Amino acid sequence: MRRRGFILAGALATLSARIGLAQTDRKSDAKTIEKQISDFIAAEPQLFRELPGGKGSLVLPPEHRLVLHAADFLSQVPVEPKPIDSARYIMDSHPVLEWPPDVGELEKPANPIIIAFFAATRTQPYDGDQTAWCAAFLCWTLEHCGFASPRSAGSKSFREFHHFPLVEDPGIGDIVIFKNRTRPAQGHVAFFDGFANDDKDQIVCLGGNQANSLSRKVFRRRSNSLNLVGFRRPSK
Repeated sequence: MRRRGFILAGALATLSARIGLAQTDRKSDAKTIEKQISDFIAAEPQLFRELPGGKGSLVLPPEHRLVLHAADFLSQVPVEPKPIDSARYIMDSHPVLEWPPDVGELEKPANPIIIAFFAATRTQPYDGDQTAWCAAFLCWTLEHCGFASPRSAGSKSFREFHHFPLVEDPGIGDIVIFKNRTRPAQGHVAFFDGFANDDKDQIVCLGGNQANSLSRKVFRRRSNSLNLVGFRRPSK
């Protein structure tokens, strides 16, 4: 592992232990979870200065007004019986977009809301808000609502997360899982939000990292880049 990777891995491990997210009871109340999120995006920003230059890789300091705004916004996300409804609240209430990429050696700030989603995973956002975050968003939303999650920002983790049963006939709020056709270790995950046609080969997905934002987007069961793996139903 490169030195900067080693330092960042150690820093995030320290923060995880400090905020106790990995050991949190999944039935913790929303205020406890939001305190952990707030601490994650605010604590000791100097630990993240070893982030390699990427796209929007600069993590903002805790006193920055946008970080404070992000923490305040996430603290107000309602805890819904169906996590997709909390996800819909975020999508409808706040534009969660990847911010502009770095320009040469000039680091541009990463969206602190997206960075906060990684607090529900063991993944290090090396490239700021340009780090693939579809699975991190699902993990955050699921845990926010008291559900289990694979605690990984890798979409493949949902393929192997047997705590959620596979279902043939998906309902609103189930998890849609895709595999990349040429890079099978990669893919995409989102909340199922219905079918776009009667043939049910076009799936409406509500999720993160879709056109660089949190959005509703139609995916085909099979496309040039992705194949549908299946659907899993969230359970506590």
